[in-house]
Amino acid sequence: LNSNDHELVCVFQTNNKKGAIDECEYLKNCLNKLKTLSGVMVIIGSSLDDNDDHIFKEINDSNINTLYISTLNTTKDKMHEKALEKFPTKTVYLFDAESISYELPDAQEQ
Repeated sequence: LNSNDHELVCVFQTNNKKGAIDECEYLKNCLNKLKTLSGVMVIIGSSLDDNDDHIFKEINDSNINTLYISTLNTTKDKMHEKALEKFPTKTVYLFDAESISYELPDAQEQ
């Protein structure tokens, strides 16, 4: 996240996310870009709820083969079920969301 080499897109809205995307050319382009990706994707902070199915469809239609999805220990089993349901053809790995740091590595060492 501290690199300008990677892009990060967030929509902080629970209702009508698709409507917010459709109203914004930038977000529409981001959604359309998902299906063109390949390789590995990291998903942080998603509940994998149905209100993001428009995003999951694009990921499923892409050549992304592996997903790393953050989860809390308390929701690990439920998240695993959802991940298998949402991404049936992808290799999915869950990782502990509490292990994520948004600090630069140098700041962590001090």
